[in-house]
Amino acid sequence: VLGDPRTLYGRGGGVFGLARLADRLMDAWMEDPRLNGNQKVARWHESQQKYGFKFLVTQIMGYLTGGPQRYTGRPMEEAHKHLEITPQQWSSFMADADRVFQEFNMDANTKQELIGILSAYQSACVLGLGEVAPADPGLLRPSGNGSTLYQRLGGVYPISQFVDGLVELVLRGDRVHIQHDPLSNPLGTRHPPGLKYMLTELVCNG
Repeated sequence: VLGDPRTLYGRGGGVFGLARLADRLMDAWMEDPRLNGNQKVARWHESQQKYGFKFLVTQIMGYLTGGPQRYTGRPMEEAHKHLEITPQQWSSFMADADRVFQEFNMDANTKQELIGILSAYQSACVLGLGEVAPADPGLLRPSGNGSTLYQRLGGVYPISQFVDGLVELVLRGDRVHIQHDPLSNPLGTRHPPGLKYMLTELVCNG
């Protein structure tokens, strides 16, 4: 769960640390008026799919940092080119990430490695000069005849939203003590975002 401390995954706190980081990053990106100035981006931010977004960002961060996770979302180009993200908006996106990494008091090497991972996706996410934006692909939904629990529940987005509400409800109980402060404890602490990620993964694979 916490990973080998010699790897970026381990230095990031494993699944709990990366889920907490992804949770904060997504909040920062979704609240940024510079990004929401792009109406196509704003529409996706307002689509009540933030729970699924947070799950998929945690998943891909785990995968790219050397963890056991495997990304199950769309390819980056398919997921982002239709949004017509500009280089200026990408710069705002990266500035938000840099600020969040500073909030988490990451050491310089870990921070630079994570920035490098994000930066590598610029060409896949930003609509380049002369490029024509593809059609909006819509939300990622399961295919098939609904024979699996995953399909019957509607895929990762509704599952993530359900799990988010369930975990929040459970954590309101007086006997449950989970660290809610996103910055006070080490990255590996069992915070709600990590619990939500692991339970969502369990249901999706059930």
